[in-house]
Formats: sequence, structure tokens, C-alpha cells
Amino acid sequence: EIQLVMTDQALLADADAPAHLTGYGPVPAGVAKQLITGLDRATRLWLRRLYAHPGTGQLVVMESQRRLFPTPLRHYLAVRDQYCRTPWCGAPIRHTDHVKPHRLGGPTTASNGQSLCERCNQIKESAGWHSTALPDGTVTTRTPTGHRYRSKPPPLIDIIHVDLPARPDTIWATAA
Repeated sequence: EIQLVMTDQALLADADAPAHLTGYGPVPAGVAKQLITGLDRATRLWLRRLYAHPGTGQLVVMESQRRLFPTPLRHYLAVRDQYCRTPWCGAPIRHTDHVKPHRLGGPTTASNGQSLCERCNQIKESAGWHSTALPDGTVTTRTPTGHRYRSKPPPLIDIIHVDLPARPDTIWATAA
């Protein structure tokens, strides 16, 4: 499986916004389109629509009621988080787990999920560690010493804001 994230404008139009290839990083839009369109016809291709917040570039929430993270949700979190979410770590992702533990009523959702390395996932279960999550994926971790650290999912793609001219049928004219 290759996880390639790109804007709809870059995929379907001629936008130059770079794509993000999970495990590699940014790639030019043209190269990303060639990866998709240059496949052999026998190659199975699955497009999964992941939506990003237009102002921040962060992926939006995906809901689930399961105890274990289903494969699509695990993939979503891995693409969103890119590396271990513990603020001082940055190691490769090995586990997907609940911020608020399932045993304490934590839901199996994107906003309560995080990607971690094996070490950080085990440490967070130790006495004195506590984490809380916000709907945008921000996680606040409190250590046994009382220190608090915040971790936000990094944006995958740069969002380019373009001011479009108003459509002629939406312009209001006033008589003097």
C-alpha cells in the first residue's frame, strides 16, 4: 500500500500544491499524478478521500466505536501523525492507541487516537502519566513530575489561499 496525500485541485486540475508520500515526505504534484496515472491497468488502485481543514491543512476526524483501531483508521492516524506523537520523541510509528484509554471510556476515534513508537506507548501506561486530546488531534501529556507538553499533528501539505474574483451574478449594484 502506498499512501499518497494530495489536494483535489492537484489531482483533478493543474494545481501545483505538493503531495505528501507517507514515509518519504513532499513530492511535486506532477510526480504524484504520474504515480497514479502511470500504473499498469492490472494494478488495483484505491482512492480514499481524506479531507483536510482548509485553514490548517490538518486531516479531519473519522469516527469508530471499536475497541481496536480498524485498519483504515490506523492508516488515517499514521498519515496524520507521521511519527511518534510524544513531543520529544519523533521515532517511527509502531503502535496506534487511545489517548484516553478505552478501559476508562475513551472512544476509538481519530480525535482520541495517536500514533506512537513502541517505547512511548508502553511508558504512557506507567503510573503518573496522563494525556488528554482535543478534537483537532492535539494531545496534552502530563508527566509524573507534573510537566505538561502539547503535540499537534503536523500539516501534511501547504495550503495555498487564492482570492477568487466574485461571480458576476453575485455582485450587487446600488443606484446612486
